[in-house]
Amino acid sequence: MFKKLLVRRLILSVVLAFVCAGTVFALLQQVSSYKIEAKYKNGDYLEQRMEKEAAAFQHYITENDLAIHDFPMISKWLDTTKITTISLYYDNRIIFNSGIPYMEETLSSGIPHQPLPWEKLYPIHFKDADVLLSLSLDLKHYDYDIALLFSLATFFAVFLGIVLFFVHGKTSYLLQLEQQVLLMQGGKLDITIPLKGKDEITSLAENIDGMRQAFIKQKQAQEARQRFSAAMSHDIRTPLAALIGYLDIIVNKRTSDEQRLQQFLAKSVEKANQLKSLTDHLFDYFVASEQQPKEAAENLSRTDFEKLIFDGIFLLESSGFTVNITLTHLQYYLKIPKHALQRVLDNMFSNILKYAAADKPVMIKMELAKEILTLCLKNEAKTDAGPSADTGMGLKNTRAIVERYRGRMTQSKVENDYSIELSIPVEMPKAVFAVQTTNIETLIALGLQEKIVGVAPGHEADFLPEHRKIYNSLNRLEGKLIRGHRYPSFEAVVGTKPDFIYGTSFSLDTTGIISLLKNVDKTSIATYVNKPTDLLNAKLEDVYDEILTLGRIFNVEDRADKLVQTMSAKIRAVRDKSGGMEELLPVFVFDTEEAGMIFTAGAALLSSLIQLAGGKNIFSEANRNWLYVNYETIAAGKPQVVVIIDYGETSAGDKIASFKNNPLFAEVPAVVNNQFVIVSLNEVLPGTRNADCVEKLAQGFYPHLQFQRQ
Repeated sequence: MFKKLLVRRLILSVVLAFVCAGTVFALLQQVSSYKIEAKYKNGDYLEQRMEKEAAAFQHYITENDLAIHDFPMISKWLDTTKITTISLYYDNRIIFNSGIPYMEETLSSGIPHQPLPWEKLYPIHFKDADVLLSLSLDLKHYDYDIALLFSLATFFAVFLGIVLFFVHGKTSYLLQLEQQVLLMQGGKLDITIPLKGKDEITSLAENIDGMRQAFIKQKQAQEARQRFSAAMSHDIRTPLAALIGYLDIIVNKRTSDEQRLQQFLAKSVEKANQLKSLTDHLFDYFVASEQQPKEAAENLSRTDFEKLIFDGIFLLESSGFTVNITLTHLQYYLKIPKHALQRVLDNMFSNILKYAAADKPVMIKMELAKEILTLCLKNEAKTDAGPSADTGMGLKNTRAIVERYRGRMTQSKVENDYSIELSIPVEMPKAVFAVQTTNIETLIALGLQEKIVGVAPGHEADFLPEHRKIYNSLNRLEGKLIRGHRYPSFEAVVGTKPDFIYGTSFSLDTTGIISLLKNVDKTSIATYVNKPTDLLNAKLEDVYDEILTLGRIFNVEDRADKLVQTMSAKIRAVRDKSGGMEELLPVFVFDTEEAGMIFTAGAALLSSLIQLAGGKNIFSEANRNWLYVNYETIAAGKPQVVVIIDYGETSAGDKIASFKNNPLFAEVPAVVNNQFVIVSLNEVLPGTRNADCVEKLAQGFYPHLQFQRQ
């Protein structure tokens, strides 16, 4: 549920730490620069520092009693100061310069050099001579270096502080969970698992708490069984002790009274029956009683159920039976675990094998009425056996299973007819959530608007006028906008409490419905994916099948048949008009344009609609439904008609203008003849508008013909 959320939050904390630390760093640099520049803006400060350095140099010379040629000692002092360079002048000659470096052995052999006019000289007294000192300080650069080091240290401190704060919170939470797990390991289950945040660690905590609750239930169930076993042991011991006593009297003939012996025999039978009743009760409790926890039900489809039936038919036919079967054509779902239903059917077919005559046909009939599915197996019974010859344990156990899921199972033998019947409630969708406009329109066209508990809106301006009032009354959930549709979150969809979700694979993947239902609540919500959307080379017949299937699912087959007939009639009318054309017009589909490429239809349903209208998509042979193609490939196809899909931020007019203004398309027949056909996205996606789309395409391909709308 929180997949990779912790990683994203860690990355976010690192980014946040970097941004905060960077901001602090930038502010410190700005403040430092301002203060340094302000300090050195006044020349008095630098002059005072130079005088101070000159005085320190003089003090060093005096303290160490240096002569003028003690240059190594002078260099040693320079290594400990912030002075960049110094020069010593004697009689207008340079005798020492630390920047070159330059040293003279005698005072008379220096380089003649007059100090610059602005150069300030300081008198320096050596023990053997007096010289003038010129010094250059790089204090500003030094201060900038110190400020940079301080800013960097602050940057890393802030960065690490924020990251460690986040990590510390998570590690502390993990250590807390570890302590709770250790307590659970020690048998302490009455603790509270804290839930903090919403990430993988929170999910782990929820799972730990779920495990704790499961342990509690398991412990409670074990204690209940122990109490029940103890009570049963006590209840069994009493009649058992009496039975042993009665049998001891009878076996050892402790009485000679025959009447008394008969009484002891009767009492023994009575106690034996009592023991049998108690052991049956014990068996029912541990194996097949209603006190067993009810297993999570599944959404079993008609196909799943019929497969199990045909497995049983195979068993009968393999044993020499002839089977006549009648199935219902209505669609339905069963709320029962598959393995449990398998056990029930196994028992039913097993009883047929036991009690039915192999030389007579087995009649299997299925009926669906008032949301109750009935399966009846009937045959003539064997003349040498009947249901009473068996203990009925199998029937009892399977009946208990069926009853746990509100079903009923009966077995009967009337004269020579043996039958076993299973009745179980079915689930018809009552609360539907629809994703994608075309799917919503199909449900409304089938008159199912009362069942719709929510929809994902999109392309509302293009919604069919005859359905707009109904559409406006629906619960429309807002969400992320992708290609003109708004896709709500998974939580918002489930919040409408649907039992059936209908959409395309793209829309259901975008909302995360299919993947998340597997982990959350797959037992209560069925999903139905619009098949023609994903089919390669889909035909209009696939759309018809989709509509008819929905009719069977919702038990509105008459409406579905009528809708398909109406669409088919429109197609026939178009074909009658355009079917006589000798050649199909080359057609290009313009969906969207991006970075020198155009997104177009390949082997999608739209190619089939174009062909029905008398055209041929130049990319219909592609191995994908939709694809990007470059301008050169489009121009090489020489389309005579360009179909513009009108949706998104770019208008149909802008798309046409873009195509016409492209120099590569200047000689394309569609541009030369100005033959463009505009259709909406809802008309080209699988749905009830596809016949209207074919009609509109045909009118655009062959303007000289008149296609009468029905």
